[in-house]
Amino acid sequence: MSFTHPEILYGLFALLIPVIVHLFNFRRYKKYYFSNVALLREFSFETKRKSRLKHLLVMILRMLALAALVIAFAGPQTKTDNTNTTNKTKAIYIDNSFSMEAGDRNGRLFDHAIATARQIIKQSERDAEFLVLDNSGFLSQRAFNKDEALSKIDALKISPKHKTIAAVVEDFKMFVAQQNIEGLSSFLFSDFQKSAFDIVNFPSDSLVSWNFVRMQQQSANNILIDSCWIEEPVILPKKINTLMVRLRNVSEKNFPKAALKLFINGHNKSVAETDLPANGSKILKMQFSTGKEGWNSAYLEIEDYPISFDDKLYFSFFVDRKINVLTIGSENDNKYLKAFFATDSVFGFEQSATNSINYQNLSSKQLIILNSAEDISSGLISELKKYVNKGGKLFIFPSGSNKTNQLNSLLSVFNAGKISGPNKTETRVKGVKLKNSLFSNAIEKIPENADLPVVFEKFNIKNNYTNKTETLISLVNGDVFLLKKNYGSGILYLIAVPLDPAYSNLSTHSLFVPLMYGASIEGKGSQQLFSTIGKHKKTTIALENTQNTNGDFVFSLRKTGSLKEVIPPQNLKGKVLEFTIPEQLDESGIYQLMLSDKQEALLGLNYDRKESVMDFYSQTELEKMLNKSKLKHFRVMEMQSNSQEKFINSLENESRLWLLFIIFALLFLLSEILVLRLWK
Repeated sequence: MSFTHPEILYGLFALLIPVIVHLFNFRRYKKYYFSNVALLREFSFETKRKSRLKHLLVMILRMLALAALVIAFAGPQTKTDNTNTTNKTKAIYIDNSFSMEAGDRNGRLFDHAIATARQIIKQSERDAEFLVLDNSGFLSQRAFNKDEALSKIDALKISPKHKTIAAVVEDFKMFVAQQNIEGLSSFLFSDFQKSAFDIVNFPSDSLVSWNFVRMQQQSANNILIDSCWIEEPVILPKKINTLMVRLRNVSEKNFPKAALKLFINGHNKSVAETDLPANGSKILKMQFSTGKEGWNSAYLEIEDYPISFDDKLYFSFFVDRKINVLTIGSENDNKYLKAFFATDSVFGFEQSATNSINYQNLSSKQLIILNSAEDISSGLISELKKYVNKGGKLFIFPSGSNKTNQLNSLLSVFNAGKISGPNKTETRVKGVKLKNSLFSNAIEKIPENADLPVVFEKFNIKNNYTNKTETLISLVNGDVFLLKKNYGSGILYLIAVPLDPAYSNLSTHSLFVPLMYGASIEGKGSQQLFSTIGKHKKTTIALENTQNTNGDFVFSLRKTGSLKEVIPPQNLKGKVLEFTIPEQLDESGIYQLMLSDKQEALLGLNYDRKESVMDFYSQTELEKMLNKSKLKHFRVMEMQSNSQEKFINSLENESRLWLLFIIFALLFLLSEILVLRLWK
């Protein structure tokens, strides 16, 4: 047992007073004369012995009553394995993660934790001090008084930020060490979700009294929108596209007829319905008509209660106007390239001679084809280098003439080797690297005995190129037919034959279509539709329509409908912006990427679905795990939504032993009165 005011125990010296009173309280006796005293001898002896016993009993009862009063005023406290301190500083942690939104008709678990914490603060000593911690903040360097602690508690709200219990324990332990506190009594209110209770990271501690208050979860159903994606690498206007959506049921019960809605630019575009099995998931296909050109905002929505933070998934996507392709070569039109690109509305096809190129428009092209160009000037080489370095794609068909010097000058700028020839060597294509993104969007499989292109005459590509180079198509004799070179943020392709049928039948072969289509959309892949707060710290956005890609520019993020802007750490590489999502952005929604008050892109931010899994430790499981931890003084308590008063009373009973000793003192005094009155 320990005492809040041990100095009062000096009052136990007052126990000497009853002793002194009883020892020195000599009573006077009257004399009575009898003729024969012998007749009273036995009676007098018996009466004197009973009187001494009575006085001794009264003295003991008075001493016990006085001792009980002294101990009561000293403030007795039990000292068990879960309490080891008399310090008046208390630490309170309230888990304000999304899982604490759960509850029943009596309210949320979070609200019950707030109310209980307030009661603990109110009923503490007047000069008590408090530490208040949640998931979204850092521990203060000083303790709060009662009024400050209550204000801090009242200001807490549900937060998307995540904090492990081990981190909470470490924070409180460090405060005790820094402030040189002899001990600390802590209360940790949480549902103890398994994803947050990392027992292996618990520090060792023997100074703090740890009270783990488990907020008992009711059986809660929860379904969530896990993710979504669009498989098409290029999204074009006025086309029907398919959105893939993964729904999950993380509860033990089946969820019938889950309704899913898709909104694009504020308009409901599609609705789907499905049955979700217990602890299962499904992928739904939702078809929609693409909206306006450029960036579009969208979100998916389901209806679910009480866990609602994962009922919406925000995302954005870019709708290309066209895939712009430029062919640079002789003035004569190339009928094969024109037949493929000019007849499809997906492509914006242009042709230009080497002496009439508009260099300012090169950055707007997704693909530039250098087709049998013979007059390659140093200016053109310089512009093509800049174009590829900033993310452009250059496809080179050599000229049928023997003028390879200028083409080799271009290749040397990219460290892509040299060509020589041509040589009349009849061979055929042997292998196509289907795993490469050039073909993955157009070719699923090539049969074993497929009729691959035949080569009659070709140029030799010497293997003196540097790294970041790979062979995508090879010939039977092992020579390179198609070479891919990554340079800067862009890509260069070099093929061993012109499009002239005298060199090969590639221009009329079925492989020509996926080859040109893949080159035009290479690097796009499936669009990253959204990012996750706290999980996707770094993200990239392709700035398709941004013209200001030279010089130093500062991009900022702003939530739609807000004027507050945040400047993230960023790095612009050609048309691709890499940036880190700032910690200040902790609210889900659609964010605008701004440059000089102009919207350049849209970004969908969503809460992490880690809190969606309704998997918690029971009181017994917590006790077993904590017994294996390095914490010395701990206790696990459970509080249901309707047991707040009972929980507070249990805490008060442990801290009100003084009342028990007052009762003892009254009983001792009552016993003394009864002895004096009834013992004749």
